[in-house]
Amino acid sequence: FNENRLEEFSNAFSIQVDDLTEALKNLLTVDADDGGAVAEGEERKPNVRDTAAIEKRESELEQVKILQKQIADQGAILVKLGKQPYWFNYLAAFIGSVASTLVMHPLDTIK
Repeated sequence: FNENRLEEFSNAFSIQVDDLTEALKNLLTVDADDGGAVAEGEERKPNVRDTAAIEKRESELEQVKILQKQIADQGAILVKLGKQPYWFNYLAAFIGSVASTLVMHPLDTIK
């Protein structure tokens, strides 16, 4: 597990979120009819072409946010797994092998 790699992914997604957010703001504030900008703080009503672009950008933004959350969750799980003592894996393997033997031995004998 490389924490730097996780941070790089997280930073890349943060940049992508910022870019998509900026693109959405631009779509909402630039007036397509005359090429000029709408007054500060006002939003214009988007036309049909803009509506499709806005919906596409919003869905991309939502997907990136979901991926960003999944990466953060995976990072948290990997940190928890890293804190487990090394012998825990051997104990889990032993218990699994004993349980499977106890179940399968009688079934194989019956066959």
